[in-house]
Amino acid sequence: MQSPENFLAGQLPTVKDGDGDGFRFAPPEISAGAQTQQAERERRSSSGKLGRDRLPSPAEERRLRRMVSNRESARRSRLRKQRHLEELANQVEWLKSRNMELSRRVGAVTGHSRLFRRDNERLLSEAAALRRRLSNLRRVLIFRHLQTVALPQLLATVPAHSGGFPMEVEQALLAYN
Repeated sequence: MQSPENFLAGQLPTVKDGDGDGFRFAPPEISAGAQTQQAERERRSSSGKLGRDRLPSPAEERRLRRMVSNRESARRSRLRKQRHLEELANQVEWLKSRNMELSRRVGAVTGHSRLFRRDNERLLSEAAALRRRLSNLRRVLIFRHLQTVALPQLLATVPAHSGGFPMEVEQALLAYN
């Protein structure tokens, strides 16, 4: 059913997509001034003989113009709201896809982080083992150096008449040579 205001303005209800309930009045294709004149003609023709004889008063013309202007303003407002809702819906979809993408990236980075930590722990353990081995090898080298170079020099400095090292010590030292 058509409202009296729509009937006066000459608007017919039409079905359009994009509205909450699927129905919306089509925008008028005539100017506001033409709408006012058309509404006045419709009003005069529907009011009988008295309406044809009299002209609309200036107050009634202002009221009709204001009514048409308000309708246009409301239509523009609905269109703005609809565009805004569409923009918000698009933004929601973009944010959802961006969130999924970032979640996948966080998962990948977390996985790589675990691998790096595991490798780091393994390398630290390996480095500690290599340091221990190097320390042991240094001790062996120092001991061999002492046996081959330092011990004979030490034995040469001990005078033979003083009795030198006790016989057991000399034999033990020579046994390591």
